[in-house]
Amino acid sequence: MADDKKTAKYAAVMSTAAALAGVINLLKNPASAQAAGIPPELMQLLAAMAVNLDDVNSAKLPALLKALQDLNIPGNIFQGWPENTEFITATRLQVPAAVGGIVPATQLPDVPVPDGMALLLKAGPLNTGIVFIGESQAAANNVNQSWPLGASEMVWYYVKNAINIWFSGTVPGDFLYLTVERRAGG
Repeated sequence: MADDKKTAKYAAVMSTAAALAGVINLLKNPASAQAAGIPPELMQLLAAMAVNLDDVNSAKLPALLKALQDLNIPGNIFQGWPENTEFITATRLQVPAAVGGIVPATQLPDVPVPDGMALLLKAGPLNTGIVFIGESQAAANNVNQSWPLGASEMVWYYVKNAINIWFSGTVPGDFLYLTVERRAGG
């Protein structure tokens, strides 16, 4: 039992040290922070923390983490997991029949994806062909610009709406399944 506490304390110290080392590295190279999409407000907070590194100890870490979580920054990486949702959306889409020998790409339906949630796409388990996922009609019809899914394979995307994705397939009648969490009223 004592070893478990010692190990946990060691892990906490090491992860804190690694986080602080990362902060210091970002402060030394602001261009990399900007390229990584870290907001200037967060960099200012990190700079203030780095100046007072000697004041940071394990007793103050919970308050520090709470302050980071409370920052009102879109995509705040310190806020943790998104809140649970109320509902889900799940649907099955069919690869359409070929027109003139070509299976046309189809746009996914208008399904909003809550912040922090992923849109999950899965090829039907009994599919005999490949389903292609693309960002446009042209991309979904181009094997060099799309993501292939064999039977029961899946992929997920953190997009704002499923309508931004298209799919096509090699066998008309194959299926693509779509599911995502849904907020109340959405």
